[in-house]
Amino acid sequence: MRYGILLKKIKRAAFDCVFLLAILAGLLTVVIALPVEADAALPEFFDAELRNSAERAEFLNDGLQWMPVRLGTTVARALHLQEGGAAWASYQAVHRDAMATFSSRKSEHGPDLDFIPDLARNFYQLWQAENRLRWFFIRDTGLGLLVIGKGVMIAGWLPFSLWKKHRAKRSQIRRASSRLAVTRDQHLDFSLPQANPVGTRLYQQAQQKGFLSPLTERILACFAASPDHPASLQDHLNLPGGLIEHTARTIEAIAKLAENRPDEERTLSLLMALCHDLGKLFAYERMETQWIDRRLAHDRLSALMVASLPELYAGLSSTHREALILALRYYHNQEELPTMAPPMSYTLLEIMHKADAIAYEQEKQLGQQQVEGVKPFLWEAFCRAVPQLNINRYRGGYPEGFTSGEMVFVLEHALRERTLNQLSEELQQKLPIRRPSGRLHPAWPLLVDVLKEKNLLVEQVKGRKTNPSALFNITASGTTYKCVVALSLDVLAALFPEAVAQWTQCPPYQVQIAGGRYGE
Repeated sequence: MRYGILLKKIKRAAFDCVFLLAILAGLLTVVIALPVEADAALPEFFDAELRNSAERAEFLNDGLQWMPVRLGTTVARALHLQEGGAAWASYQAVHRDAMATFSSRKSEHGPDLDFIPDLARNFYQLWQAENRLRWFFIRDTGLGLLVIGKGVMIAGWLPFSLWKKHRAKRSQIRRASSRLAVTRDQHLDFSLPQANPVGTRLYQQAQQKGFLSPLTERILACFAASPDHPASLQDHLNLPGGLIEHTARTIEAIAKLAENRPDEERTLSLLMALCHDLGKLFAYERMETQWIDRRLAHDRLSALMVASLPELYAGLSSTHREALILALRYYHNQEELPTMAPPMSYTLLEIMHKADAIAYEQEKQLGQQQVEGVKPFLWEAFCRAVPQLNINRYRGGYPEGFTSGEMVFVLEHALRERTLNQLSEELQQKLPIRRPSGRLHPAWPLLVDVLKEKNLLVEQVKGRKTNPSALFNITASGTTYKCVVALSLDVLAALFPEAVAQWTQCPPYQVQIAGGRYGE
């Protein structure tokens, strides 16, 4: 702290010295440059500077009486800050001293060089006093304008906030009197692709359950035009044709739940089961060989698609139409269902959620059985996939694995995808289209079991164990790779000598274990 104060004093003294030297140099230059005949040039120069300084100071002092500045002075007084009046009195005293020094030393016979240092000191003090006046003027002006601006903002914001509250209140009144939600639905810009549904699984099911109608046939035609559509892109029938499979299972479940209900309610429930995932036909889009999620609310799409069909208005009463559309629209947001919705909407939502849960559990078990049915064919697929792996970048491009010592580290997604691609088309249809987001592919644990049985899997490297999914995180030549499986290089060399020979011809990577990715 003391060193800081001392440093400030040294800086201030250095600044004062430089300023005085500059003034002295300027005055000496003026004196030397004056011609011999201009005896009175130096006194006139000093006299003019004193008058100009006085005029500037009076202007600043008059400015302190300006309304915003006076308001700022009041704020400064409330904050216990120094006021400008003391600066004005100090300036007047310094100006009088400078005038007295100049008047007493002024010579009529020529420039008197002896009085220049005293006058330079007075001019420096005068400059300081004048700058203090400027500071108070600027400070008080800023404080005053800040207070005025704050007042203007408050005066402008108050009526705006009152208007905003009034508008929100009117909006609530309008919303309470409406049967439909005020929130805007997804904009639809599409045409409904259709195909002849006769003979399809859903058509036969509708005939058997007794709810076939012109409206049902139009909806079935939409499903018939997309026979390979998945039910989801996660773990819920993530398979070609999964949407039709899920819809059929839901219809079966809801038929049992509604078998003792009145005929109209039973028919409407079956129609709800048929339409509840219709919007997925547009929520998921096929791009070449991959499916992408368009991030659309499929329940809204289902409601709007059904509402666009002319057969809806000829086959159902107005009450049943409204109940069905609202149940479809708010299927995944039941808490947003308007309070004035028909009671049938609540009935449809309740029975539909039960049927959907039953179908989901059945599909989950069936999906696991289908994936496990692929296990006997994984070893042959693995043997065909290993020579295609781009280990050590021996084929150029992006590396899919690295040799290091007695091991080969292979990226999980590369090994899994190349292995599953070697399965027959019939077996691939039993597997998910893609792995669920944030999870491993369901077939990966089966492949790990096969690798363990063949003594290929390495589960401990340099004292570091794999995670439960048999995966490491590694750093290879400065680059981090997650989800990597370690395989025995000796066992691979015995099984695939040509492939391993090609890998080892390339420079190996410096591999370090960084730990497993998943902690479960």
